[in-house]
Amino acid sequence: MIPQLLFVYGTLRRRCAHPQHAVLEGNGEFVGEGTIQAHLFYLGNYPGALLSADPSDRVFGEVYRLGASHAAEALQQLDKYEGIDEADPEAPEYRREMVTVRLADGSMLDAWAYVLNREPQGCLRILSGDYLEWRASQ
Repeated sequence: MIPQLLFVYGTLRRRCAHPQHAVLEGNGEFVGEGTIQAHLFYLGNYPGALLSADPSDRVFGEVYRLGASHAAEALQQLDKYEGIDEADPEAPEYRREMVTVRLADGSMLDAWAYVLNREPQGCLRILSGDYLEWRASQ
């Protein structure tokens, strides 16, 4: 099985120190920092990314390589954390989708990311695209 890549941009980033980050630490390795083409919104205690067609829209985050033998289990745990209900895939706030990530060195790769299922109504847009930077300034 090929190892899975996962892009995280919010509470799962290292500096957020959320307990769920242990799933990434225990089942994978840090690849590097990067961006995806999306808008970032503050949803109340956590962010959400909505994919964008505009190349100037960027959300900052980190990429992790999940070990081949643990990828399915780790993704299942993270799906649960993100509230993805396989019984009703239209109901959750997020979906796990393959996205293109531009790494800091300019290289591109495909990775899973948790993105919003629909545009959030009445939520603050984080214009910098960096949840940790925004959170530190609040």
